[in-house]
Amino acid sequence: MPGAATREAVDSGPSTISFETRLAGQRAIEEVYWEQRIWPEQNPDPKPSLDAVLPVQAIKARVEEALRLSNALEIYWGQAITGEQLQAEIERQAGDSKQPEVLRELWAALDNDPQLVAEVLARAPLAE
Repeated sequence: MPGAATREAVDSGPSTISFETRLAGQRAIEEVYWEQRIWPEQNPDPKPSLDAVLPVQAIKARVEEALRLSNALEIYWGQAITGEQLQAEIERQAGDSKQPEVLRELWAALDNDPQLVAEVLARAPLAE
């Protein structure tokens, strides 16, 4: 979970994460969420794959929306999301999580990369 190494990576300056990397990261966390979702016993059909229920376009739209909101904050309100704010959001998520094991899975799905965690898991809620 967040620590000193995370803080250094998050505070190091503007993100240079490509859109493709963000998209892959969002896909990875959606996969974790889907795996955690319980399939009802009353449903005789097998649980479908994530791709069957969440098309790539929907994942792409989520990434685009997070970036659009973040950019709007900076352009229209003159307030860019800072590394300190991203770090605070990561710490809030870690402290408030009712399912820390899922949060660990999400981090692992993002290769425990602090900058990717900040950009994929923290930026969207801050921008909203």
